[in-house]
Amino acid sequence: YLTVVIFSILHLLIYFWFVYSVLAYNLRPDPSWFPNTCGIGMTAIKLWVYHPWGGFFLLSLSLVACFAFFPVALYRVFVNRKISATVAWMIVSGPSSSFYASTILGQPTLYQESHMDVSEWKEVHLEFYVPFVTVIFAMALVGMATSVMSLVVRYREFRSKPFSPAHVAFCFATLNHANACQAYLATLDSYLSDSWRESVFRVVYYYYWCSVLMIGSSVTLVITVKFLSHLPEWTLINVDDEIEPPAPNATLVSEIIETGDNMRQAFVSPAILQANETGALVRLPGSRFVRTRKLTAFGFEPIMRAMELEQERELLLEHVANNPAKRRHRTLSVPGIDIGINFGSGEGVWGFDNPYNYNQTPNANRERRNTDLV
Repeated sequence: YLTVVIFSILHLLIYFWFVYSVLAYNLRPDPSWFPNTCGIGMTAIKLWVYHPWGGFFLLSLSLVACFAFFPVALYRVFVNRKISATVAWMIVSGPSSSFYASTILGQPTLYQESHMDVSEWKEVHLEFYVPFVTVIFAMALVGMATSVMSLVVRYREFRSKPFSPAHVAFCFATLNHANACQAYLATLDSYLSDSWRESVFRVVYYYYWCSVLMIGSSVTLVITVKFLSHLPEWTLINVDDEIEPPAPNATLVSEIIETGDNMRQAFVSPAILQANETGALVRLPGSRFVRTRKLTAFGFEPIMRAMELEQERELLLEHVANNPAKRRHRTLSVPGIDIGINFGSGEGVWGFDNPYNYNQTPNANRERRNTDLV
């Protein structure tokens, strides 16, 4: 019980933090948003068992994210080739997560079960619930078709990338869709007449579900084995021959990160370029932390080669030169670390008085720290 409640609260905090962060970076929805937003529906299912109204609240957040982000992400996957194949594949996970969570609407709570009229319950759900979840499942089918199409379109670039942790996107997104298929089949079996069980559509749909389940399970098994075999080289990193990448506030992209994303763009997201330029912070023996680019992925994004990073950075700089950003007021602040009472002021988390604010120059930070010591 405590595990379910604690992780539900953590996912809720992640949901709001993530939404705040992408707004601060001026990003546009893409499929990588779904685990943190629509994915909260998976948490809703577990929480509903103990606290039905808490589960319904998390479900509502998942549905809001699905209907708000999925159409935009779908459009951007179609028109932006710069979205990687692993991220584009995750388009199916958004509506699949929300649909699977919506199945709790078809389950009576203990109170409802002891006070309900079964025939009335079935009639109401047949009239409202089944059409509602059918719309969401149709979105999931569109997402699956888009995932397959996006992989075909991006396959050449995908093959040029080494195996990385980003490949797990193919595992959970596909199995998530398999769960949604099974849940929709169970919903129709519960509310439709017996003649439905013998229909051609049900037979075709049943084989579709089995195909997704078997392919998803096979892919997950293969990727899991490869993941474990590569784990030592991902965790035991030798950085002796590498010049440490710059800190986030010292990257070339940091000065133009407010550019954000466009609905249709010919450049990689500035946030992704900054992540590639600064690398990841890793802990070496002796409790020493350093930044390194000797990784194969940042989240669900495969790492860029040095030449590729330089080319994409030039495209971004060219875009900024041709489309200078307007001065923005009353907007979300932009990272360093970006949370606090100055929300919307453009002054960073703790304001410009923060001695470690990335928006200040290193000299300004050093002078302020010296002043504080005096």
